[in-house]
Amino acid sequence: MQQNQNIFNSSYSKRIRTYMKSCSEDISETNLSMQYQILICMSVLYVVLIAAALLILRNFRIHPVYYTLLPVFIIFGALNYYLKNSSKINSKLIKLECISFYVLFFICIILTDIIPYKTTKASLFPIVIVSFSALYIDYYPIYIILELALFTFYCICDITWKIPEIAMSDIFDGFAGMVVSLVTAYIVLGIRAKQGKLTSELKEKTSTDFLTGLLNKATCEQMVSEYINRKSDDNTCALIVIDIDNFKSVNDKLGHEVGDAFLTHVGRILTHTFRTNDIIGRVGGDEFMILVRRIPANETILNKRCEQILKSISDYKSDKGWNFSCSIGVVIDKGIHSYEELNRMADDCLYLAKAKGKDCYVKWSASGNKYDKSLKLLLISSNNEKETDAMVNMFKYDYDDIIVSDNAIETVNILSQYKDNIKSMILTLEKTETDNIDILKYVKQRPALADVNTVVVTNDNAINLEAVKIGAIGAFSKPYREENLKKLIG
Repeated sequence: MQQNQNIFNSSYSKRIRTYMKSCSEDISETNLSMQYQILICMSVLYVVLIAAALLILRNFRIHPVYYTLLPVFIIFGALNYYLKNSSKINSKLIKLECISFYVLFFICIILTDIIPYKTTKASLFPIVIVSFSALYIDYYPIYIILELALFTFYCICDITWKIPEIAMSDIFDGFAGMVVSLVTAYIVLGIRAKQGKLTSELKEKTSTDFLTGLLNKATCEQMVSEYINRKSDDNTCALIVIDIDNFKSVNDKLGHEVGDAFLTHVGRILTHTFRTNDIIGRVGGDEFMILVRRIPANETILNKRCEQILKSISDYKSDKGWNFSCSIGVVIDKGIHSYEELNRMADDCLYLAKAKGKDCYVKWSASGNKYDKSLKLLLISSNNEKETDAMVNMFKYDYDDIIVSDNAIETVNILSQYKDNIKSMILTLEKTETDNIDILKYVKQRPALADVNTVVVTNDNAINLEAVKIGAIGAFSKPYREENLKKLIG
């Protein structure tokens, strides 16, 4: 323990480097916040000192060089405000902005300290340079380079402007201030690194699910939400939700010890299946969530990963011979959707996978199309092109837009994406009776979709009766009278 506290020990320097790498975003936020405080405090102090000097010092005059600080405060105050309110933390940009501010700020301090006072000693630079290590956090070599450059500029100005005796005294004071600042910076960085390590360890403990080693629900959802809300338009990502089939029965019949061992195994499967920069968490007792960042145009990799998860889980054998399986919902964000929208769509995918018999995955894409919530849409699910065209012409003046689907999965996908806009849906059951009846069952079982007015058009009276029992507001046998269909949902 004592060895780690020795500032001349290699582990001390290593701890500082680790801290700088692992906490770059936190450091950027701290530097930006510190700069904001300096801008506020120095602006007030600047006005107070000028006013006090005018009142107390008889021969004091406002020298033009004093005004050099004003544009620095204004420009960097605006930049600080922009960066603080930016939706995404850009560590490199913040670092460049902070370094530029401190360089210009110190140059103004040096000029203010030297030019108006040819025959008196400088007092500001030695004091301010000592405080630099407490105002800004960066790699130690950056401190050395910046402070040597500023000290060199200070020496040149001092020698050029002041008489030799005073200049030499100023240079000595400035050198002493710089040395104290560099020593202080090294010590302060070590303290910050130790605190950063403790904070990181505490975050890890409070953000990790103890059983699986994955992120816990709160942390996972927060990280996924932040990533989705900050990502660029061209960044295609995927949200995956996984639910273990019949897990309550596992705990009830085999015991919680078997269930916990299996969940631990699932955690290992997910960790090995996905990349280290993907976000993986346990968001419920037997529910998991994964955010796959920046997926390639070829989406088959997602299929392979889902198939790998299904196989790995089904291969798991307990001593009591239970057949484990899971259901998976995958939604690919190809547009700009919120976390809430993607999570709802992924949950709809998962629910559909359960409805299809479990032990499978359902995947669909969330397109970039967006509708204003005030627009009213009609969805037609049919694989009969002639019939579809007739319905589109029939209702084209009654709805803001009409969306056509020719298969069950796509129909549910569209319903999930545009649930706030789709007011009515027509299901034609000429060739896909089973699929579309399943769609109707699915819609009426989902609270978010149950209010969609659904009409069935078929050539089978038995299916019509079943559709009405499930919840369709009407059912028509072919051939049907257009005015009756139009009257019902037009």
